[in-house]
Amino acid sequence: MAVLKGPRGMWQAEEDGRRSLLREEAAGVASTPSPDQGMLQDYSAEFSRLRGVAATKVAALKNAVGGSSWAEDARAAERALQAMETNRRQVQVQLRLELSGAAGSARQEWDKRLQEWAREVASFRGELEAAREQHNRQNLRLDGREVVAGGVDAASRSSRQSALQSTELMERGTQQLQEAVRQALETEVISNEVMDDLSSQRESISGIRGKMRTIGTELSQARQSLGRMLQRAQQNRLITLVICAVLGFALAFWALCFFGLPLKYTLMLAAATLVLCAAGIVLRSRLKARAATAG
Repeated sequence: MAVLKGPRGMWQAEEDGRRSLLREEAAGVASTPSPDQGMLQDYSAEFSRLRGVAATKVAALKNAVGGSSWAEDARAAERALQAMETNRRQVQVQLRLELSGAAGSARQEWDKRLQEWAREVASFRGELEAAREQHNRQNLRLDGREVVAGGVDAASRSSRQSALQSTELMERGTQQLQEAVRQALETEVISNEVMDDLSSQRESISGIRGKMRTIGTELSQARQSLGRMLQRAQQNRLITLVICAVLGFALAFWALCFFGLPLKYTLMLAAATLVLCAAGIVLRSRLKARAATAG
């Protein structure tokens, strides 16, 4: 069972906490004067305001006896704590956007501040749960102890015990629901980060695909150029062969003219000589190709 402090000590502790917070925020502002962090400072100021509201409501719950005002203060404190947690998570997201290229000291300072905020939210939530439990015990007139009274029968004790167990089950269910909400928010932040990474990777893949298209176009152009070069080489080879055949025929005809043969026989012998020379060249090239393949 939580121990309740006196009003004077409680307000003194709250005042000391506010003073330390002001010194902390002043030091934070002095160390990070960048204009890009103005939104972060607004979040910090909003968190300070919500912390003051939560501290006031929790203190009122500890000192209150009961009634409709107690339920309203409990709901107000719960809303303030949820707003503080939402504010902290928004600061986490804002840090990723604004301080992604900042120095390590600034990021470490904000990380420490976020950790302190998380501890403060957890502390306020624990005090709120303790005050709620104390209020429920007072309503059930149990006050955390076994009820020993001569006029209370076993049925009454059993019904009160069942009511207390039901209340505890409801509180545990509420805590589990709050934990599920927190995990859902963390999952949302992580999913946003994953979506950002996938978006950047998609842009990289699109760029690579464009480069591959450019390379494919260049390869097609190079293939066409090589085809044209091979065609020209074949044409040049054919022209060279024709010229060699004409020169060979002319040389053979000129050499056979010294024998004084008739023109008809001279032309036939020159043609036969040219054919034999061509057949010898082709046969020699094929033999060289076979030898290279066998080797």
